[in-house]
Amino acid sequence: MGSYVVSASQMFPNKKEQNANELYMQSMSSVDKENKQFALNELYAEAKKNYYDWLVIKKKQSVIAENEKLLNFMIQSSELRYKNSLGKLNAYYKAKAELGKIENQRVILSNEITQKRILLNTLMNRDRNENFTIDTNFTIKNYQPVDSNYLLQARSDIRAVERELQTNRLQLNLEKAKQLPQFGLMYEHYIGFGKSPMLYSLVATVKIPLAPWSSGSYKANIESLKWKAQSIEAKKQMIINQASGEANGLLSSINSKKKQLQIFEENIIPALRRNYQTMQLAYEQNTGELFELFDAWQTLNITQLDYLDQLQELLNLQVEMDKILEMK
Repeated sequence: MGSYVVSASQMFPNKKEQNANELYMQSMSSVDKENKQFALNELYAEAKKNYYDWLVIKKKQSVIAENEKLLNFMIQSSELRYKNSLGKLNAYYKAKAELGKIENQRVILSNEITQKRILLNTLMNRDRNENFTIDTNFTIKNYQPVDSNYLLQARSDIRAVERELQTNRLQLNLEKAKQLPQFGLMYEHYIGFGKSPMLYSLVATVKIPLAPWSSGSYKANIESLKWKAQSIEAKKQMIINQASGEANGLLSSINSKKKQLQIFEENIIPALRRNYQTMQLAYEQNTGELFELFDAWQTLNITQLDYLDQLQELLNLQVEMDKILEMK
């Protein structure tokens, strides 16, 4: 005589808990999506910086190519005049030395372009040695003062914090839903052999965290999530304040740099170029000396390169501003 038993049990979770858990999991993926966008924005900024550096290098190459022609003119004219006893060699060797410096600059700039090409190929996930060139057209942008409302819409890291805050709220709802009762059923079938009868039982169960040791963890988690929400909100405000301060500081620097470049373009470089042309005309008419022409050229050359350095600084400021505002 005896029996063996077959049993089956099933708990039925609370529907509110299931819905809360689903929303919580979906919200976690949205945070990762915004963080991914923030990382991409950093890579875009790095690519733009290398592009603008390359652009300025190409402009410097154009300047030194033009300067090489002018130096060759001065050197050839000086040699011809010296042979005919019409000139002195007081600036001749300076011009020869500058010609050597230009060749050295050309090597340095060519190496910098190679580095920029490798970096851009790497950022584009291509063969780092793949050869390509760039378009030298560019735009000087005009920016408006930045407010917090714009940053809330534009910045992916701020949106990520907002998603994190939303995730925290959903997690809080999930913890609250875990305190709701869960119901279950258990069915047992006793199959007897010999003279033992078959027996059946059906048991309904309910799970309610009423005891202190079972409900305490839920309450602690809920309180922790409330404090975490305050921390996330403070983090969000800190990012907004920092980004706003950096953006408006950059805006001031950009406007200042634009004025400097405008002075270079409208006043300084045209005046120095006319001064060089005047010295060149005087030298060709044998009323000027080579050292005067060389001095005029050297001043123009240094100023043109200084202008390009200032332009590079402005373009890099634009890259920083675009990165803060997440502008493509």
